[in-house]
Amino acid sequence: MEICREFVKKINVCKVHAEEVLPLEQLCKEVMQREEKMMTEGGLSEEDQTQLHQDLDKLWTQIRDEVQKTFSPDFDGAGLRAAVLCILQQEEMDRRWTGQSIGQSSGLGSSLGSGLDSGLDSGLVPGPVPVWRPNGTLLDHDELLWGMVQERLSHRPLQNGAGDQSKVESASTESEEALNQDTADVTEEVGRLAAQMRQDLLYIQKTVSPCYPDNMDILNKYLLLYHHCFSSHLQQLANASLNSSSRYCLLIWANHRYPRDMIDPELEGKVDPGSLGPLLPSDLLLKLQEQYLNDTQGTTQEWLQKVLKIETESWVNQSNVKPDSPHCYSFLAADVIQSSRRKRAFAPRAVLGPVQTVAFWTGVNSQSESASNSGQSGSTLTLEQLYLHSGAEQILDSSLLKVSCVGPEQRQMVTAHLDDFLYRYVQAVEEFVTGNHSTTASVLKAQLTCEEQFREFVLKQELDEQRRQSCLKSLNALRDCGYCSLTSGIRSKLKEQISGLWTAQWLDGSLPLVDSLLDFLDQKLELLTDLKPSCTQWVLGRLHRDVALRYFKNLLKTKRRNQKEQVGGANRMKDDVTKMDAFFTQQGSGSQWVSQLLLQVAEVLRLQDPDSVQLELLSLIQLCPDLSSDHISHLLLVKSGLSVHSIRSIKRSVKENRPLELSANQSCQFFSHLKVKWIQKKKRQLELSKCAQF
Repeated sequence: MEICREFVKKINVCKVHAEEVLPLEQLCKEVMQREEKMMTEGGLSEEDQTQLHQDLDKLWTQIRDEVQKTFSPDFDGAGLRAAVLCILQQEEMDRRWTGQSIGQSSGLGSSLGSGLDSGLDSGLVPGPVPVWRPNGTLLDHDELLWGMVQERLSHRPLQNGAGDQSKVESASTESEEALNQDTADVTEEVGRLAAQMRQDLLYIQKTVSPCYPDNMDILNKYLLLYHHCFSSHLQQLANASLNSSSRYCLLIWANHRYPRDMIDPELEGKVDPGSLGPLLPSDLLLKLQEQYLNDTQGTTQEWLQKVLKIETESWVNQSNVKPDSPHCYSFLAADVIQSSRRKRAFAPRAVLGPVQTVAFWTGVNSQSESASNSGQSGSTLTLEQLYLHSGAEQILDSSLLKVSCVGPEQRQMVTAHLDDFLYRYVQAVEEFVTGNHSTTASVLKAQLTCEEQFREFVLKQELDEQRRQSCLKSLNALRDCGYCSLTSGIRSKLKEQISGLWTAQWLDGSLPLVDSLLDFLDQKLELLTDLKPSCTQWVLGRLHRDVALRYFKNLLKTKRRNQKEQVGGANRMKDDVTKMDAFFTQQGSGSQWVSQLLLQVAEVLRLQDPDSVQLELLSLIQLCPDLSSDHISHLLLVKSGLSVHSIRSIKRSVKENRPLELSANQSCQFFSHLKVKWIQKKKRQLELSKCAQF
């Protein structure tokens, strides 16, 4: 009763400037007075009770009419407030009647009051409960709200003005019939429902809530009703025959967007979305996710196979030159992982509009079905045409985005296809290189560009380490294939070009060995002019390393040198390294560490003090942790001034002081590319020569 009194005060404040009493209020007052008389004076005649019952029905009709105006243009806040007050008064009367019941109801109806406790507030005389009590006006009000919400989210346009229950039932029938339509409209329908719900909740908070007492929490009551209605619509859609795009739409709403996108910022703190529960039942959600993932997995695999087929077929007769660039380029990586030449396959989805989440294969299916159904000759598009001219792009990026509607753990399912794709991709490149094709060089340059993009993608993705390493292994093989093929003419001549190293002519400076080598390289490197600059930098860095490896290998093969030859050779070596460094830097290489390594090797040759040699070797290990004990042994064997004891002491000290944290450094791999088997053979030969001396 206290609730009614507080709410009446609010209504009276709103009516300070209004003298007219609404018909609803007048009727409610008259009915309450007659029923109060019935309670206090022990009853009414049968005729009066019948009339009172009819007037109560008339009262409910007027209450219903006012409530149903909530979303109509002729909504009247005063009328709704009066209706709500009548509802509360009727609820209070229900409580009073049921609270005073001690036995049978009157003979006008069934026994509704039997078994209820006796005792009436305010000293009222106990009596039989009339047939219309309890009339459950508040429950009827809530059911009315449910019907209104269903009508708001129905598939047909909302009618202005109040509607009756038959209209609600008709809207429900039309909703079921709409489910038989093409499922391509699912995303638009869900977007419409979501926008309607969001708009209505904001309207309820601003306009409707002030007409209800605070303790009724009408905003959250409406929120719960909209939640159940929205959920019901989505369950019906989920049980229909859906394509992949429609399933994506339902899953993205069920797992991510709901209820976040339903709550306008103005409603934050005023509603409790955490009490709503899931949008779809768990069994239906799991079924939908399983169907969707199967579709996505199959489509991803199909399109990866298709793009690779199209790419390999283009290698024989295409120039692989990007239209707006002088460099060889392939769109394969862009089509597989990211869109650089077409707009993204997924347009931004507006919160307050239809949800447009059409994936690339949705467009393909739509075009294919349209062409098939048109019945026109020659209108059917091939998969190749669809790939080249439709939205079939960024396969992995789109797939990763699509499976995100299920959960982040599903990303591994998509990246598993990348692992298999890269393996088959490398096999295709290696097979192509073995053939005699005029386009081999341009194709390989284009694939090095793809390799760079794929590598960046793999390193940025959240992959398990085993899969990441497997992908990188394939990419390393692709790099090696491209590099070895493009530089085969250079590397095959390196041994010949550096054959005069450590000869007398080289030591006295009369043999311009490095000058001749650099002239040769300058001529051969013209083949890299149409290679992407970042790829050129990597190729030159790799070539710089290979030249240094050949240089160092020839050094290890030389005979022991006396101290004068060691110092002179070290100085000559520094001059050569300086020239090579200037050449490769000018060409675009970024591997200055190779020059630093050779300079430190030259310093090891120049130094004669064992302790100084040891310190220089430790510095060399910090630059290249792959410097092994076998490499150190053979490098020291070139020096004739060190005793066997000194060599053993240096090796032991280097081993004890080797920085352990550098053992995993992969940035500067150099000495590991020298075969230890060859070094071991040299060691055995040295040991045999020592034994012969004794």
